Amino acid sequence: MLIMVLLMPITMMVLGSRYMRSAPKMINPTSGYRSVRSMKSQDSWDFAHQYVGRIWFIMGLVCIPLSLLPMVLVLGKEAGEVGLMGGIIVAAQMIPLGIVPIILTERALRKNFDEFGVSCDQSSGS
Repeated sequence: MLIMVLLMPITMMVLGSRYMRSAPKMINPTSGYRSVRSMKSQDSWDFAHQYVGRIWFIMGLVCIPLSLLPMVLVLGKEAGEVGLMGGIIVAAQMIPLGIVPIILTERALRKNFDEFGVSCDQSSGS
């Protein structure tokens, strides 16, 4: 169960680290951070990956000790209790690792890019 509890935070840290360094080369509908806004232009695609990568890495790092602590409390307990605690932790991880990064990244995309995927810095300088 410990492996299951740590799987999502570690995966997010690995993906986050990768995306902070570089986004998938081409905009595609099958891998990477895919949203309507992130796929408008190569600039918005690269920005979204760098941004969400940083969030995933930090949130994954924070979630590891927060996930381990409750598991220590059920150490040596019955399998049902351990499973229940693990299930609760994995469900709770969905918020900081799944929902919050999407909201923050979409907000940053909306702030930094227009509806066509052009950087607000570029569109105001033209």
